[in-house]
Amino acid sequence: MIRLISIKNFRSIQAQVAPIEEITTFVGQNDAGKSNILRALNLFFNAETDLNTSFNFKSDFNVNAKTYKQRAKEVVIELGLKLPKTYRREGFPDTVYWKKVWRSSGEHKEGEEIKYCEIKNNRFTKKQNFPARSKIKSLLENINFIYVPAIKDKTFFVELQGKIYDVLAQTAESELHKSANSFELKIKKEFTELLRAIDGTFNNSNSISLPQNLRGIFENLEFNADNIPLSRRGDGIKIRHIPSMLRFIGDKSGNRHKTLITPQIWGFEEPENNVEFSSCFALNNEFIEAAKNNIQVILTTHSPAIYNIGHGIENNSNLKAARFHVGKCEQTGATELSVIEDENLHQRIGFMPLIAPMIAEQKRKWYEEKSRQDDIIASLEKELALEKKHRLFVEGKSDKAVFSKVIEVYFPELLEHVHFDLKGNNCANSATDKAKAFHLIQKHNKDEYKLKGALILDNDSAGIKCKDLIDAFLKESNSSNIKVTLIPKPPQVFNLLKKGFSVVADLESCLPEDIWRHALNNGWLEEKTPLAKKFTKEKMVEIFNSDINAYDFISEQSEFEQMLINYSFTTQGKANLSKYISSMDVETLKEKATLANFEPLFHKVSEFIMR
Repeated sequence: MIRLISIKNFRSIQAQVAPIEEITTFVGQNDAGKSNILRALNLFFNAETDLNTSFNFKSDFNVNAKTYKQRAKEVVIELGLKLPKTYRREGFPDTVYWKKVWRSSGEHKEGEEIKYCEIKNNRFTKKQNFPARSKIKSLLENINFIYVPAIKDKTFFVELQGKIYDVLAQTAESELHKSANSFELKIKKEFTELLRAIDGTFNNSNSISLPQNLRGIFENLEFNADNIPLSRRGDGIKIRHIPSMLRFIGDKSGNRHKTLITPQIWGFEEPENNVEFSSCFALNNEFIEAAKNNIQVILTTHSPAIYNIGHGIENNSNLKAARFHVGKCEQTGATELSVIEDENLHQRIGFMPLIAPMIAEQKRKWYEEKSRQDDIIASLEKELALEKKHRLFVEGKSDKAVFSKVIEVYFPELLEHVHFDLKGNNCANSATDKAKAFHLIQKHNKDEYKLKGALILDNDSAGIKCKDLIDAFLKESNSSNIKVTLIPKPPQVFNLLKKGFSVVADLESCLPEDIWRHALNNGWLEEKTPLAKKFTKEKMVEIFNSDINAYDFISEQSEFEQMLINYSFTTQGKANLSKYISSMDVETLKEKATLANFEPLFHKVSEFIMR
């Protein structure tokens, strides 16, 4: 692994040093020179600067470099590398110094230097030669540095797939050619007639064969996902494939020499290009997994989704991350590296101005929510001072009227112990907020003085969402004084849901057929529109893709079920319904089983409150 990079006189870099780790990010705005760090490493290991581009002294030598008479102009790159444990010797340093030099004539081989060294204060010290028969130089020559440029176009993927062949050719060449020979024989068989005609025309012997080097074939291989070639997928999907391909190359490279380790280093330029923000986190995980497998990852980026990758390894003691801000010197325009804290980095990269309005908006909403919660708590405290009873939190006045009657019919002893809390808006969110506030008031009371609360919600999307939220809230608070219950699905609702109809278990749908007929006759109902709202999305797709007639399907249901499918209560209708049920006497309600579907629900509530 590289531990220290020193670059002098390369492109925009005059003289910069960077101590790096298993995962290192260089963060900066466009044209700051961060890519030149990776290009310097690509030059060092692969004798190229950009992809498939050789070193050009005229364009790659820093224009503002300090030069001296009678001394050649030079690009100098020095690396400090940590040796694998199997290559360390007692009494010798565990770090290697490796230097390369380039002049106008190209790489200056006489300037190359490889020695043991120690690194202190970001400087190479105590250099010494290797002992005889050391294998360290062979190890260094075996390092596989792969440069991934910012523009990951077709040319890059062709080269990457070519590298796949290169490593396979070294590890499984005989098997590849064995398979190719089999294919070649089949081609010859199909071309026999053509070859005979050519032989007759030119009076010579012709044959057909595959090339000995199959790299060109590999370069044109198609990776398919769901039968769609990778070449036709979006750029973001292509980029997500790169880490897996690099790891494959690295794994196969490691098999080239059984006696040598093949260290792998990725120089990945701007992985966020053409990748949506959320997918950057998935890319981060790929990089972290690579680092866990002894692959050093060096990134350039200007995205906070990438440059905060270090937060993903804080709990992994075997991995370390480094991050540098890359900027420009105001006087010379030369690239400068600095270590910078999060807030300052966000500001320099332009991220803070982007998210500041969002933070302000969330802060405003938080204060509004806190103020509202404080008002609810204050109001509840006043009520509890006057009415020290257990609380039932329901979604509205209609629910209170009907549920009061349920208690009167089935659990009359509960009436004197509970109080329906209805202050505020009539909805699932309001009832849930009041239940939370009630819990906050009660949680510090001793158990013998603690009042209980039951929250009853409709079994619809709003009710289910509120139940999930308050369940999580109560679990975190380790509370046992609040019971949260959804209205159970009555048989008529359960059967319709199984058939694909869009109905919910709310107070009204739990009432029997005679109540619905009374409501229909008195104009308390309104027809549901459009037709699509009467079915679940899955059922609508099924109907659309078949010869089922939606109206005929509805008419096949019972008359009561058709009412539940086609109608819903108006707001005034709900109020009229609650008054109607409240006016009925207990014996009639028992005899007609008007509220029977609520008995199991309130049996649980009663047990919870009274125990």
